[in-house]
Amino acid sequence: MNSSLTIWNVAALAAMLQGVLLFLFLIANRTGNRRANLFLAWLVLCYALDIGLETLYASPRVADYHWLIGLNDALFFLYGPLLYLYASFLTRPDAGAQKKWLVHFLPFLLVLIFYVPALFTQSVEVKLGSEGLQPLPPGATVFLTAAVRGRIELASGFHELAYLIGTLFLLRQHRRKIQDAFSSLERIKLDWLNYLTVATGVIVAVDILLYFFVNQDLVAYGNAVTVALLLCALLIYAIGYMGLRQPAIFALANEMSAPSSVMSESESPHEKYAKSALTAPQADEGLARLLSLMEGEKLYLNGELKLGEVAEALGFSANSLSQIINEKLGKNFYDFVNGYRVEAASRLLADPTKDNLTLLAIAFEAGFNSKSTFNSVFKKHRQMTPSEFKKQVTAADAG
Repeated sequence: MNSSLTIWNVAALAAMLQGVLLFLFLIANRTGNRRANLFLAWLVLCYALDIGLETLYASPRVADYHWLIGLNDALFFLYGPLLYLYASFLTRPDAGAQKKWLVHFLPFLLVLIFYVPALFTQSVEVKLGSEGLQPLPPGATVFLTAAVRGRIELASGFHELAYLIGTLFLLRQHRRKIQDAFSSLERIKLDWLNYLTVATGVIVAVDILLYFFVNQDLVAYGNAVTVALLLCALLIYAIGYMGLRQPAIFALANEMSAPSSVMSESESPHEKYAKSALTAPQADEGLARLLSLMEGEKLYLNGELKLGEVAEALGFSANSLSQIINEKLGKNFYDFVNGYRVEAASRLLADPTKDNLTLLAIAFEAGFNSKSTFNSVFKKHRQMTPSEFKKQVTAADAG
């Protein structure tokens, strides 16, 4: 048995401590979407517990806490569901209306029940021997062999990958939904959660590869555990870093209400609104009023303009206005509003009296909230960046 902690163990324990502190912060945080934050809190705590348990197995005190051996195998079945439910509660206000989400924890409970005999009935010597921490006693009967536990751990990896794919699909739907309701997406598009999900998927894939490498004696088991611990630690540090860098991650309110129906990629506007009560004459009249309002009142200069605000000004429901924009213009609300902003920015860039303005100042004056969004949206509409457009206009004037 290893009798001392390595520098890697110390680093892992530091990450575990940060995970526990982050868990306590999220539990105590009363602002924003608290239900979603609770799932994130338990996810972070699971990672912290896993790090703590694996580090315990390498310590001389493992015999004193032998009843914990194997518990982290069940924890593996919580990672995927907790991340998926966090994304679900964050993006869908009605996600908690029913308790069907509890079924996601069934695999964890089944594995935990299956492990009960090994966790609480086997002797210390047998449990330490089954972990490879000391030789098995002669004639010992092991309830959970290393081979069985290895298969369970492998199953948990694929189980988590399935949930990560589901989470990415959920985030993709969310992005399409908010584009139908918001003209600015910086605070609510959840790119950071998409990155975190992809990073988690990479880590799970590495863990699965390490499992096969260990079975083929290509990698020592201890080295594989160290790599897994450090990857878990990196996840905790990443979540903590993003929380400090962008506090809205933990306090994002449920402001993401959108039209009740979201068009799928394979669905046409006609199919989406087949059951709508909005008539063609009403849609034509609504479009004319919408265009008049946008051009007359210049609502697009409001960087936080929402579909609901425009619908209220026109006396339409949000769903009806979304249908008008989708069917009559072939656009979502985000592209519709930002098209006006690109036109406004183009006029400013072409105006010699505005040469003293920076690109950021022009972005703000045209209704954009950030330079990065300004650049990406402008390039999408003009097939060139704002600076390239400026140079082109300047060259044309000089010629």
